[in-house]
Amino acid sequence: MLRCLVEVKHALVSMVMSQLWIEWRQADSERGSMVRRLCLDEDWWSKVDFLLKFTTPAFELLQSANIDQPFLAEVYDGMDSMVKKTMEIISQESPQLLFVDAHFVGLVKKIIVDWWNNFNTPLHTLAHALNPKFYDEGLTAQSNGKRKAPHKDREVANGVKKALMRMFPFHLHRVKGGIASFAAGIDDYADISALEERSTMNPVRWWICHGGNGVHLQNLAIRIL
Repeated sequence: MLRCLVEVKHALVSMVMSQLWIEWRQADSERGSMVRRLCLDEDWWSKVDFLLKFTTPAFELLQSANIDQPFLAEVYDGMDSMVKKTMEIISQESPQLLFVDAHFVGLVKKIIVDWWNNFNTPLHTLAHALNPKFYDEGLTAQSNGKRKAPHKDREVANGVKKALMRMFPFHLHRVKGGIASFAAGIDDYADISALEERSTMNPVRWWICHGGNGVHLQNLAIRIL
């Protein structure tokens, strides 16, 4: 709604400055005066622009998830990237905006992080850890050190342990060993094509093609992804 208002900003300003608007608002002067004041208030428009900027990463994440195919494997990384992008936008814009202070920045981050902590489950971290593309060295290199491979992230590692303990109480050691080999790209997962296709092939198809030597892990990955 706010984006639509920004698109017609000049038309709104012309409208509230016209003689017709002045005549019309006599019948409802309080609301009419408020609308006119906001349309002519550049400080208000700057707040609208800022709101649209720092909520864009969240909006884009929601749009990317609104598809007719599995998205669980992208949720954890998507949320992590969204939080970082949001904070970067706020830090870049805040020096020019008097109404943005440390309290505002902290509040926005707390809202997002609290929501994610309540929403995040071990299944999200396991799906993230089973997505081959997040182990691609090229992907981590492009992030300038900001992105870690799942097995090097403490939160992901803890979530994976919790999920596996629930799912495989009798085959836990075998499955954990398979995930370790998969993450390191060794043993059954050291094939050149398997390593090269981590970031180029659909994750489910990757597990169908390259995960046959670890049946328990392959079945788990296909079911989750």
